Amino acid sequence: MFRLLWAFVKPLLSLRFKHKKACYELCTSALFYKEMDYGKDKYAMRKYFTLIELMTTMTVISIIASMILPSFNRGRQQALKSSCKNNLKNISLVNSIYTDDHNGLVIPADFGNTNEGKLHHWANYITFMDISENILKCPALDDDEHFDPAGHDPQTGNIYTEAAYIMNIIPSDGWNSSPISIDGMGWCYDSETPININDVTRPSNTIYISDVIAELSSSHIGINSFSKTDWGELLLPPLGDVRRVGIHHLDNYNATFGDGSVRTLKQSHPEQWNTRQ
Repeated sequence: MFRLLWAFVKPLLSLRFKHKKACYELCTSALFYKEMDYGKDKYAMRKYFTLIELMTTMTVISIIASMILPSFNRGRQQALKSSCKNNLKNISLVNSIYTDDHNGLVIPADFGNTNEGKLHHWANYITFMDISENILKCPALDDDEHFDPAGHDPQTGNIYTEAAYIMNIIPSDGWNSSPISIDGMGWCYDSETPININDVTRPSNTIYISDVIAELSSSHIGINSFSKTDWGELLLPPLGDVRRVGIHHLDNYNATFGDGSVRTLKQSHPEQWNTRQ
């Protein structure tokens, strides 16, 4: 702080004093000591600040901090958002590989009791494929804010218990709370009712997987009604958490789309949850 003040004061004083030594000694005395004796070549200094000097310095520091800290926090939030988007891009890549390997069928939200009960939720499929489970954790959430994907059963070896992303699986009769009339559905609920990517009318405009709210109360397969999208109301206990889309990134959320793209959204359009636009 004193160096900063010195940077401003020094040029001004240099204009009025011919001798650099006198200028330097006067400035350092004013900054660090209360008094100075202008006797010949001798300076008597009292080595303490006055209360006013301390209060002024603290005020200047607090003003500068109030200007700098918000920018640091915003930069941190931007970094968390970017890291989350990278996670979703990797998840989209896994989904694309699955679709290519299964003749266009998209990955379902629930695999059921396949592979000795080790799959169920799509998050378990990602870890079953030996892909790092870290891509399933949004860095904006603490470890205790993740949710346990539906179907977790330690007795049968279901291996993954923490997730931060949730799939759009709104059924054809799940649009009651939509502000507009919608005839369609979300993505695939289970492997018995598959959806082919070629049957999706606008994959680049259809939300597939999104951020989930912190501390989702219990195991869930996905967003199974329009009221649980970002249009839904977030109710606090004991009423429950109706909305399941989490707003974690500077009042926005991240989501993958059917074409593999990842975007940051402030508010979706209702049709963006429909694969039959």
